[in-house]
Amino acid sequence: MLNKTIPNNLREGFAKHKRTFLVLVFVIVGVTAIILTNASSSNLSIQPEDGTRSSNAKSRSSSDASDGGYIEFTAPSQNECGNYVQNYDYDVPFGNAVWNQPVCNLQRHSRSNDYASRFYNWSFLRTTTDPQITVDNFFRFNMSHDDPAGTFSQPVYYASEATTSKKVVTSSNRPSNLDGEKSIYSSDWDRKKVQPDTEIPWNNSWGAGNNDDAQMIILDEEEGIIYELSGVQPFCIISNKICVGTAHIGRDEITTEIIDYRTYEGPLTRRGVGLSWLAGLVTADEILAGEIRHAISVAIPNTAKGPECTNAQKGTSAEGVSCGVAVAPATKFEHLDPTAGFHPPSQPAYSAIYGHNKLIPEGMRFALDITDAEIEDWINNNQRLDGNPRLTETARIIARALKDYGFMIVDTAGNPSVQTTGALNKAESDRWKSLGLDDSSKAKNLMWGLIKQEDLYVVEPPTVTCEDGSQSKYYCTWSTASY
Repeated sequence: MLNKTIPNNLREGFAKHKRTFLVLVFVIVGVTAIILTNASSSNLSIQPEDGTRSSNAKSRSSSDASDGGYIEFTAPSQNECGNYVQNYDYDVPFGNAVWNQPVCNLQRHSRSNDYASRFYNWSFLRTTTDPQITVDNFFRFNMSHDDPAGTFSQPVYYASEATTSKKVVTSSNRPSNLDGEKSIYSSDWDRKKVQPDTEIPWNNSWGAGNNDDAQMIILDEEEGIIYELSGVQPFCIISNKICVGTAHIGRDEITTEIIDYRTYEGPLTRRGVGLSWLAGLVTADEILAGEIRHAISVAIPNTAKGPECTNAQKGTSAEGVSCGVAVAPATKFEHLDPTAGFHPPSQPAYSAIYGHNKLIPEGMRFALDITDAEIEDWINNNQRLDGNPRLTETARIIARALKDYGFMIVDTAGNPSVQTTGALNKAESDRWKSLGLDDSSKAKNLMWGLIKQEDLYVVEPPTVTCEDGSQSKYYCTWSTASY
C-alpha cells in the first residue's frame, strides 16, 4: 500500500537516503570496532574505495573519547625522500633551485655506472692503480678547528654582526660588480670597478683562510643580499679599505639586478662550477635542524678538462673519453685550458694515469641508492661512532642527505672534500663541535664505509634555458633550470 501512495520520485529519494543511512551505520560500527580492538596505539591500514592503502592513521587511547579511544590521522610520510623533520626551522638558500630538489624518482644518467666508477676509484690523487684504494678512504669532513687559518672551507659571516662598513680594492684584472656590471672601463656609478664606491658590511675580527683561495661569504639576512669575496688580505695598503682578489655582490647573471639569495633560483658564476659558493654548502645550523635539504657541494681533483667536446661529440661515446664537458646547472667549464691554473690530472705526477676516461664533469650530481634500514646497519657497524650519540646522529643526517639529495661536483681540490662553513667563524666552529665534528680522526672519518660503488649512481642533468633562449643539459649562462 505504501508504495502505491508515495510518488515514484519521493520513493526513489527515500531509498537513496535509506542506503546512505545504512552505510553510515556500518561505517560507525566498523570504526568503533577498530577503536575497541586497537585502543593501545597500534598503526592502522586504511584502504579507501580507490584501492590506495594508507598507514597514516593510528588508534589512540583517551578517557575523553567515546569508548576510550579515537583514530588519529597524520600527514603522509615523506621519509622516502627527505622531509624527516616536521616544523623544519632552517631556511635553505636559493628557494627551489634544482640543487635543492630531492633526487628521488629523477632519471638516471645513461652512463651512470661509468661515472660512478670514475668517482669511486679515481676521485682522489693517486699515482698507482692499486684497486684497494677507493674514494671511501678519503671522503671526509675536515673542519680544521686546530688550525682554522689553513682550512679551505667557507667562512660565513652575517651583516647583523658587522661593526662598520668598508670599501674594497680588487685585483687589477678582476673589477668588482658592487657598483654595477656594464663595463670594466667606465668610471660611472653603474659599472664594474677595481675600487668600487659601494661599501660592504664589515667587522675587523672577520678573516678568511690562510690559503690561495682565502674566501668568505657575508650574508645580509634582513635584505637577502650576499657578498662573496676571495683572496682576502689580512692587511690592506690603502687605508681603511679591504684588499681582496675578487668582490661580488649577488646579481642575476642576465639582468644584472641584485638578487635575494634566500629565494633566487638562478646561478651566480663563482667557483669552478659557476654557482654561488653558498649553493650546496653544508652548515652546522641545518644539521642542528635535523636535516640537509639540498645537494651537498663536493670538490674533487679529477674534474673534466679540455679540449671541450663539440656539439657533434656531446652525448656520444667521445664525451668524457676524448674531450670534456661541464653539465647543467654549471655555468662555465673551469678547465677548458687544462694547462692553466690548478688541475692535478694535468700535472706530470698524475697525467699518465688521469686521461679523459677518469675525469668527471663539474655540475654532475651523484646519489646513493640505499634505504634507511641500510643506513642504520652502516651506523651500527661503524666503530667510529661508538659511544658518541651526537656524532652518530650527525652521520645519520649526512647519510640521509646523500640518499635523498645527493652531492654535486662543484670545484677542483687536491682530494675529495665536502664543502662546509668550517671553523674560521668561532661561533660556527663551536656549533660544529657540538655536533661531534671536532678534529679527532673519528670525526673526520665518520663517513667511512658508507659509499659503495654498487650503490652510487648519477642523476640526469636538469634542462636549462640558456641566455640565447636555447635549451641544454650542458653548461651555459642560464635563466631557468628544471628536471
